[in-house]
Amino acid sequence: MTKIKIAIDTENIWEEWGNFRDVIRNMSLDVEAFELYVVTKSTEVELITTIAASLGLDMTTNVFHSLADDIAVDAKLSTLGVEIFLSGDYELVKLVNDNTTAYAVIVNSIQDAYYMQPKWFTVMNFWIEKIDKINRGQTAEEC
Repeated sequence: MTKIKIAIDTENIWEEWGNFRDVIRNMSLDVEAFELYVVTKSTEVELITTIAASLGLDMTTNVFHSLADDIAVDAKLSTLGVEIFLSGDYELVKLVNDNTTAYAVIVNSIQDAYYMQPKWFTVMNFWIEKIDKINRGQTAEEC
């Protein structure tokens, strides 16, 4: 099975959204399905190191912090081949969606009234299912 590459931007969401932390921690346990990265402009090295340790991420291969700007984040996501990017920064999400093949999802407090869960979670799960189907050989049209 091909792993789905997911990157998170820790800036303004890790400490603020407990449900986000829980979801990402659970994903980190499924090493067969997901390859996680931290890609951020944040310079809070102590916090990023703590996050990486809690997720079991290697600081040299899976964590990229103190990036200069949104363009540097966008370039790093492309280089890594990230498929889903989770961030609380609307402008960065828009840039990534416009410039890379990654699906960027805005993490915020908006709720999905139909599913009774955070909207970002619904959108992330949609893309995970779609990427998984493509990885298993279905065409994008069949998904």
